[in-house]
Amino acid sequence: MDAGVIKNMKHLYRKEVLRKQIHALEHKIPFQINMKEVVMLIAHAWNLVQRETIQNCFRQSQIETRAEVEMVSEANDKATSGEDMIGLLKSHGVDLPETFSFEEFVEADAHLQTCGIPTDDDIISELLSKNS
Repeated sequence: MDAGVIKNMKHLYRKEVLRKQIHALEHKIPFQINMKEVVMLIAHAWNLVQRETIQNCFRQSQIETRAEVEMVSEANDKATSGEDMIGLLKSHGVDLPETFSFEEFVEADAHLQTCGIPTDDDIISELLSKNS
């Protein structure tokens, strides 16, 4: 269930980063982003995740919800599509491969491990240390 919600939020976050980069290009100012802005963009992206997205993820994980949920498209992409944003970057001279897509941008770090997988010994050690 988490994976779908997180993937959607990541998609929305990266779209906002591209929007900021395009704004910088259009106004001929350096593209800069600091940690505070990153946190604000993440919070903004979370606020853009639609209730229906979360409900659909619950349903797909076979966790029942009280409300009946319909399949809905992601209507939060009302503005510019991700592919349009990639095109805008290219038109502003950003050097991207010809076939580079927004989906590739979103999934660029999908293969990275974000947390370690503890071994049985690690788990036992941790439990024993907590009980001591």
